[in-house]
Amino acid sequence: MIIFPELSADWLLLEKGEMLRKNNAKNIALASAPQANASNGDMSIQAPAELLQLLTSQQDTIKILSSTIERLTLKQ
Repeated sequence: MIIFPELSADWLLLEKGEMLRKNNAKNIALASAPQANASNGDMSIQAPAELLQLLTSQQDTIKILSSTIERLTLKQ
């Protein structure tokens, strides 16, 4: 799976040529495709609804952890 299709492999690996490939239909299609969920090691493609659910879940976790941190900080 290509996550950054616009980057040139020659530039990245060999430090030769331009950093960005010239835009073509294939690069544009790949760039607009749903991205992989690399944060937890899952490289499967996520649908927009699944991504929204994941973000909502992460947001809830952040709220809980922030509350716990605040509570623990106030006890000191």
